[in-house]
Amino acid sequence: MTPLELVLSALPDARQVGDNQWSAKCPAHDDKTASLSIAEGDGGRAILHCHAKCTPRAICDELGLGMRDLFPGTSTASASAKPRETAKTTEVRRHANGKKLQTYATAEMAIAILERSRGPCSAKWAYHNAQGEVVGWTLRWDKSGGKEILPVSLTADGWIVGGMPTPRPLYRLPELTVARRVYVTEGEKAADAGRALGLVTTCSAHGAQSAKQTDWSRLAGKEVVLLPDNDTAGQQYADTVARILAKLHPAPVIKYVELPDLPPKGDLYDFVATRISEGRN
Repeated sequence: MTPLELVLSALPDARQVGDNQWSAKCPAHDDKTASLSIAEGDGGRAILHCHAKCTPRAICDELGLGMRDLFPGTSTASASAKPRETAKTTEVRRHANGKKLQTYATAEMAIAILERSRGPCSAKWAYHNAQGEVVGWTLRWDKSGGKEILPVSLTADGWIVGGMPTPRPLYRLPELTVARRVYVTEGEKAADAGRALGLVTTCSAHGAQSAKQTDWSRLAGKEVVLLPDNDTAGQQYADTVARILAKLHPAPVIKYVELPDLPPKGDLYDFVATRISEGRN
């Protein structure tokens, strides 16, 4: 998969607007005018230009990609990781832009491709639709230099390495229906920490800037407790979620809870881990 193909696979609504050039709504801001331009540059690199001034890094973060994925050879999704063709692995033509992209018959096949180039993932989290069917996975690799997170998603053409089509489901959607109180964290790891405490906890997929691409309607009329991460991005995420929830009918009761003694960038997972290590309840 080339860098351009990888980017387009994460933007299912992209439209071809010229020779080797595409247009899409920018995932890094509330885009209503398709202000993101995508093209293939010299040497096969993928070029991202948001006319609203979002940076390529912010766009990559929202798509679940790294900056190195924009460059051939250094990309973690380079041709060296491409699978052998089988009856269950096909190249399909995207109806939106006419570009052939790699899809897979199962999520397991797409995940195997990522693990072939990166090694076994440290954690993975499933996303379900309203019928309880798995429609996406978020995978995490913990590395010495930090973490890497990539999505695998179900589209009309099959499974892809890329973000879920919008609007995206909430994490652990089937558990939210009967709950009267739901806790919202910024990521799946923190949500699982809350669940271990017996709390009904959820988050949106694909990073802190993904809230507006998510269907929050399942939380209408509930008590919703926002647990922001201990940094500016975490507070901004919680504020964005609160504004979205306030527009639901019936409106939920929204509460903020700032967890005490969090380290910088800390979250509910860190809060629980610290109390366990200190033998506190």
